[in-house]
Amino acid sequence: MDDTGHFDADAPDYFKLLRSSGALSLPSEQTPLSLHDWESAMDEQGRLTDPESIKERVSKAGMEEALRPILWKYFLGYYPWDSTLEERKKLEEKQKERYTRLKTHWSSISNAQLSSFSEWRSQQSQIEKDVVRTDRDLEWFQDDQSPYLLQLNNILCSYAWFNWDLGYVQGMNDILAILIPLFGEEHVSFWCFAGKMKRMLDLFENNQPGVQRLLTLLVDLIKRVDPLFYSYLRSVNGTHMFFCFRWFLLYFKREFTVEQTQRVWEMIWAHPDPDYVLWIALAIMLIHRDTIISNKMCFEDILRYMSSLSNQLDHSEVIQLSQELYHYFHVAGGNYDSAIEEYNRKLSENKDKGQENKKLSESKEEIKEEGKEEKKDERQEKILESQVEEPKKEEATEEETKLESTDTK
Repeated sequence: MDDTGHFDADAPDYFKLLRSSGALSLPSEQTPLSLHDWESAMDEQGRLTDPESIKERVSKAGMEEALRPILWKYFLGYYPWDSTLEERKKLEEKQKERYTRLKTHWSSISNAQLSSFSEWRSQQSQIEKDVVRTDRDLEWFQDDQSPYLLQLNNILCSYAWFNWDLGYVQGMNDILAILIPLFGEEHVSFWCFAGKMKRMLDLFENNQPGVQRLLTLLVDLIKRVDPLFYSYLRSVNGTHMFFCFRWFLLYFKREFTVEQTQRVWEMIWAHPDPDYVLWIALAIMLIHRDTIISNKMCFEDILRYMSSLSNQLDHSEVIQLSQELYHYFHVAGGNYDSAIEEYNRKLSENKDKGQENKKLSESKEEIKEEGKEEKKDERQEKILESQVEEPKKEEATEEETKLESTDTK
């Protein structure tokens, strides 16, 4: 792209060359962590012997569904990674008691007290509005009398009271809706939700600085990984990346199904890079970059297109590409030197081939011209031959006439 903001569609597409070269390929995949693997990783006291190997396995291959209600408690801070079985039993009782006291604080407010507590009334009102429209298409929340809807309301109110400075912010209901059906017990869902929010506080604070930071980092990452796509986004004023806003706020919750979202979340939590969410977003963008460029989408088109992908993404493809990109550009320190070299090589080959084709074409033309000359010479020879033959024929005719005249006499 030049300084005027014009997008050059004929510029080298190094990212496409890199993918086609096979340089992004990773070693064979591991299998998801199983319940048996998990139990085998405990010592006699029920303490994990190597938490980091567990995290690494999950970050690469995920875990079996039956293990999530157990292992997610560690990822979300409900259990310490180095806790024993006995310590976890005591902690379970303590967490349940703490939640009961917290819930009692806000649920025991009298109507008289509530009448002079406008800020709390506003919080409760917003929570009630959002609860009744949270994932009503999912089986857990379809029934108006569903216990999960009640839990959703109770936990959001409890969290607003627990973290009064932040309170309730729209979007929290989407996050919590993934946790409640998984854990079942209200106090467990609450503390795991609180642990999840601890990771995401700057995404929900005023002006959402966490989201802005991730959007800025994402465009820098695109610029590094796919210069051609970056130049296109810049040409349509799309480098603010607002069409990715929801991804970071809800951690792709509306982009995938519930089970797929769980797989993406646990991969992000287990990854050693605390900003691995960026590589998931990058993978989604690059999977759809050809569609965006070929259809010459403006910013508004990209916004609509990305919104239309809700629950339409292939999470396996996204995860695979994110892992390949991270390994090549971050772990292995890869760059586009090899892709540029390959591009220049092909360019040189095409140039040489073009010159060869030109020479071949010229040779063919020469042969054609020579053929034309030969035919012309043949025609001229025939004309000359015919001109020589004509007098001979006339002489023969005259001779025959004389002989006939003599015979008559």
